[in-house]
Amino acid sequence: MLRINATKVATLGVLGAVLFTGGSMVAVATAPAAKADYCSSGWVPTTTWSTCDYPIEPDGSHIHCDAVFVFGFGGRNCYRVYPPPP
Repeated sequence: MLRINATKVATLGVLGAVLFTGGSMVAVATAPAAKADYCSSGWVPTTTWSTCDYPIEPDGSHIHCDAVFVFGFGGRNCYRVYPPPP
């Protein structure tokens, strides 16, 4: 009869979660800083994301878009970013 050691199973589960989360954090931490007229994207297993900053408008604002998909579910969000007041 096969005996399953609950401690080993729990340890492997925690280790897997730490590795998955750690990989996601490293990928986000190494992403380049956002700037206007720039797009970037990233990938880790099960997750993709992208961010775009469109060209700066005459008033100093620009459109910023983020997209995130996890296991195929997610969406995109775009909004106008205004410069700080003088």
